[in-house]
Amino acid sequence: MSEKPDNCEWIFIFGTPIHRIEFYKLLAFALLGGVTLLGVVGYIAWGIASPKSAGEAALVEAAQAQAVGRVSAEPVTPLEQFFAQHFAATRYNEIESIRATGIYIASTVQMKIVFLAKNPHFYKQTVRYKQTSVEAGYDGSQFWYAQTHPVLDTKDPSLNAMNRALTMMECAIPCLTWEYEKGTEAQANFQLMPDEVWNGRPCRVLKNYGLLESPVYHYLDSGTGLELYRRSSVAVDERHRKDVELFYLPPLADSTYALPGGFELYVDGVLYCTAQFDQIEINRGLPDFLFRQTSSKIERK
Repeated sequence: MSEKPDNCEWIFIFGTPIHRIEFYKLLAFALLGGVTLLGVVGYIAWGIASPKSAGEAALVEAAQAQAVGRVSAEPVTPLEQFFAQHFAATRYNEIESIRATGIYIASTVQMKIVFLAKNPHFYKQTVRYKQTSVEAGYDGSQFWYAQTHPVLDTKDPSLNAMNRALTMMECAIPCLTWEYEKGTEAQANFQLMPDEVWNGRPCRVLKNYGLLESPVYHYLDSGTGLELYRRSSVAVDERHRKDVELFYLPPLADSTYALPGGFELYVDGVLYCTAQFDQIEINRGLPDFLFRQTSSKIERK
């Protein structure tokens, strides 16, 4: 008798004999498994494509946005909208340091000036005339002076208060941007005021309680976003105040960032000094130690 299986009862698959009844059982199980798998896949696809509830859709969208770093807070308060427009117009939020040089004119005397500023709250101004230099700076916590000759009487409290106010008004050109970027606590020092027309130009007006002991009013052009003017009534002692006004000069030609090209400072309506910058360098890197006072007297060179 031949040992070869009967072709009627056996099926050969890749040369291997499988009994016909067993083959049909295996085929039935395979078909059932395939249908189940297709059903699962179809359900998952339907779940992905089907509309979700508002809450589910919001959660999914938020998760996806966070995953790719697209979560950003939209301006919601008037102050946030104000600074969003200010940054879009000026790009001052890209500025981390400033070095400006030029001339400083007080009365009929013309001097050289070097102005330094660094985010978030470092300011320094050096004025030189022949062999005399006077430095005034703010190191983030205190205001200081240094001089080669006793030009300023540092023992007079009223004079010190006035000089401090004048220097901070002059030096803190980007103070609005840098103070706002510090966060909620610093932002509480700002108050939006009604718009005004100043020198024929529509202006947004911001009241600042953080720069001086007296409020400072900043006038920004509604179209360009540039600060044109700032003023304050400075207390020099318990009974006397001085009206201080700072008029900004137009930016230098072809400036990457439209910072003021200088300023005019008035006290009680009288011109006190003028600064005219001939060069302004942005983001060149300024170390913190430049803003610290080394001594009360500058060594003569």
